[in-house]
Amino acid sequence: MYHGRCTCDQTLYTPVQDILEYETKLFLHSSDISRYHNPPSEAGDQAWRDLYKFGVSRIPKSQAALMVNRTIAIPGDEGNYVVILNVFHDLHCLNKIRQALHPDYYNQSHVTNGFDHIDHCISSIRQSLMCSADVTPMVWTWDEEAQRTFPRSDTLHSCRNFEKIREWAKDNQLDRELILTVHVEDDLE
Repeated sequence: MYHGRCTCDQTLYTPVQDILEYETKLFLHSSDISRYHNPPSEAGDQAWRDLYKFGVSRIPKSQAALMVNRTIAIPGDEGNYVVILNVFHDLHCLNKIRQALHPDYYNQSHVTNGFDHIDHCISSIRQSLMCSADVTPMVWTWDEEAQRTFPRSDTLHSCRNFEKIREWAKDNQLDRELILTVHVEDDLE
């Protein structure tokens, strides 16, 4: 498979832009079973959590200053700022939607103080899909046995190397609880 550094123009600064790399990935056929595609279970839940549980990261002030969207200094660690890469938020959201499909197993409310977590997640994932817009052509193939044509989902795609992004997030994981009730004054503009 092809592996190459990102030569694309990332228009907004991201703290991972130096490690972005593209690779060719074969998508699994929709009927293929993976650890993410099973009935609800503790093992399946853990596999999903392992995708994003480290997602809240700390970045130095110098990187926070380069971002268009401002973030906050970490209380008690004011030289560093908090971020979460959108991919980890979206994976969390996709997991919430997956859980909502099994209300008997998860038995949880998705609306808190008027905030509908599932509607928020659907909207967030929709916007991310439209923003990243995978333009890999889907193709059709003739099935001799069925004597008809079917779309193929097991095709090659050009993807950002998720493992490199995941490793960056693990290396930069926020190693303390973020205190949400403390505001830190800073000089970022």
